[in-house]
Amino acid sequence: NRVKPGPDQYCFAGGCLLAANHVCFAAFLYLFFFRIAPREPEMPFRGLAAVAASVYVLAFYPVVDNLLWGQINLIVLALLCLVWHGLKRGGRDLELALPLSLAILLKSYPVLLLALLLVKRRFGAAAWAVGLVALYTAASWAVLPQGVWGEWLTNLAPTGGYGQRPFNLFLPVAPWNHSINGFWLFLQDRQKELFGLPLHYLTRALTYVSSAAVFGVTLWLSHLCTRSGDGRRWVDFEFCLFLQTMFLVAPLSWGHHFFYLPP
Repeated sequence: NRVKPGPDQYCFAGGCLLAANHVCFAAFLYLFFFRIAPREPEMPFRGLAAVAASVYVLAFYPVVDNLLWGQINLIVLALLCLVWHGLKRGGRDLELALPLSLAILLKSYPVLLLALLLVKRRFGAAAWAVGLVALYTAASWAVLPQGVWGEWLTNLAPTGGYGQRPFNLFLPVAPWNHSINGFWLFLQDRQKELFGLPLHYLTRALTYVSSAAVFGVTLWLSHLCTRSGDGRRWVDFEFCLFLQTMFLVAPLSWGHHFFYLPP
């Protein structure tokens, strides 16, 4: 049986999420600018650079969008920065697996980063991450209210792929869906035929092929970086590449998802 939360519970949950978003946003700023990619200009410009960077990041609209709409991307990126930092300094397997598994739990798209761990030959970290996600899934089956998994399997999972309308949402053809899926659906909505064939017959196949090509190029470039002999030197490039790939191949990439791209 479902128990509907009352207005007070919604307000409390919204306040907790807002507080978590602010904390994780601050954690992202610290991890990225001071641990992952510290940049210190010469003394005369250091203060000005700090002010300019702070103003830019705080005024970056996807940040505001995440806070206004109660999204979790600020939390997810903070977790991914922990993975990034751990990978860059050669952290232990569990140090990489724990934040990555939590990011996958909140947003399934970071599952693509398992491929980066495999390319970097961090097999133990990848195995730990998969095991932790399986553990979370089993725990949620036992803890969550009855019917949650049934609703996810019945309504959400079947409509969450390419070329489909997500359950209880508007069509992904909207121009603010910036993923590959959004591009092909946008084109289908305005161009009815391609090479004499109705485009709606080709849209899903073209989306899968395009996404697979982008992911394949990402893996190939990461493999080349790893083969160069100095794998840690290229971690920043590879991680940014995977963040962009995650944005592009997702079925839905709205304006607030742009927060994954600034790094």
